[in-house]
Amino acid sequence: MSFPSDFTIKEAKAAIGRLKGDTIGCCLCYEPIKEIDSHNAWPVVDGRCCETCNYVVVVPARMKAIDGQD
Repeated sequence: MSFPSDFTIKEAKAAIGRLKGDTIGCCLCYEPIKEIDSHNAWPVVDGRCCETCNYVVVVPARMKAIDGQD
């Protein structure tokens, strides 16, 4: 198995943390969550969010962007 050689130290540490189950804060509501259970919060913010914020905030924002309502 080969790994990309262009990982930054920060990206490598984040990947290891996800595998270990490290806890982070939701970027929207700041609740503690395991990084492995987090969701991509784009287009609302550039970060990781909890499942509740994903379905209540992020998914509707993505739907609006698809419809051109942003």
